[in-house]
Amino acid sequence: MSPRVITVAVGAGLLVIAAVAAASVVLDVPPQTFTRDPAALAPGLPFYGGSVSLLSAVVWGAVASLAAFVAWAGGARLRRPLLLLAALAALLLADDALMLHETLGPRVGIPDEAWYLLYATVAAVLAWSVRGDLRTGHGAAFVLGGAFLAVSVGVDALNTETAVAFLVEDGTKLLGALVWATVPVLAWTSARGLLAAAEQILDVAAGQEAGEGPPPSDQALVVR
Repeated sequence: MSPRVITVAVGAGLLVIAAVAAASVVLDVPPQTFTRDPAALAPGLPFYGGSVSLLSAVVWGAVASLAAFVAWAGGARLRRPLLLLAALAALLLADDALMLHETLGPRVGIPDEAWYLLYATVAAVLAWSVRGDLRTGHGAAFVLGGAFLAVSVGVDALNTETAVAFLVEDGTKLLGALVWATVPVLAWTSARGLLAAAEQILDVAAGQEAGEGPPPSDQALVVR
């Protein structure tokens, strides 16, 4: 298993490097346009410029990674919603990091409404997938994070370019990402807790079938 996982990691990195090399040739731009830090490409930008946006991108990467891992390592019941969450987080990461709907969309003729519809569709399918878990910790975290993100999208759709609007839009986006990062963690702990409880029940049942008495603590309670 370990060589396979390491091979996948190295292969993913090589694919990115190959994609950068190919894109630099097709677009006729130097490779460092893709690889260097934005602050290095724009020397006039202060070192803290875009720091919250960068933080949001990092959190989206964490959400996608955690959700994909728990979907792979956890139980089958939550596999589909967590994979959907990983896909949505990866899409939001790409949009945040590359400004897809602000720059690429207008160039290729994709309006903002199409991006909003895509996000809303994936989120709706995801919400339907976790409809039975809304009272659990990870279900509540999903709803709360979704509410923050809905506020962010709503402010963005208004196209109000004021200081307050930008703070609310990007602040609620960060809050939504941070809360959604807890979804796979809570789902994992919940699944592990259920598994431990089931194993305990099976152990007790097996002990009773073997003719063993109740645990000493239970025996003491019976005597009392």
